[in-house]
Amino acid sequence: WQLLANQGRQCVVAHYPLSWPANASAAGQDNLFVVSGWIGTPDAGGEQNAFYPPNLGDEIERQTGLAWEALNPAQSRQHDFAHYIREAESHQRRKCRLFTFLIKHYAPDFFAGVFFDTDRVLHLGMDRLETNPDDSSILSYFKHLDTCLGELVELLDGYAVFVISD
Repeated sequence: WQLLANQGRQCVVAHYPLSWPANASAAGQDNLFVVSGWIGTPDAGGEQNAFYPPNLGDEIERQTGLAWEALNPAQSRQHDFAHYIREAESHQRRKCRLFTFLIKHYAPDFFAGVFFDTDRVLHLGMDRLETNPDDSSILSYFKHLDTCLGELVELLDGYAVFVISD
């Protein structure tokens, strides 16, 4: 995204791992908007350098009602998967709102957004799926993700879209 921004392209990066502090990768760019990823973000004071430009966090909160704390991934609770999956689905809904806002508001030439909880849902829920392949909580999570991705792809009509998973 830095190369594209340097070429004058409008770029939005949201929740890309290890993108904190946001200003390190974007300083001086008026066509690059970054919402930091969670990996590498310190717990204390993480919000201070989580957005570029620095007022982007305020703009997101004003336009969507989403504060920095609401944008972080659900906390893993291996001992209480039912609670975790509800938290993860709620986080996914907030992230979908964030991505939709960023795409509509900034009309990027390049957009990169990361849904992190998909990996953790499967890692924590694999045993459940093996014993109950129709686990409705896991299926619900992925059905909502599919709906969200469909909405984002519609917003990005005419663009090349890559959905990547490990």
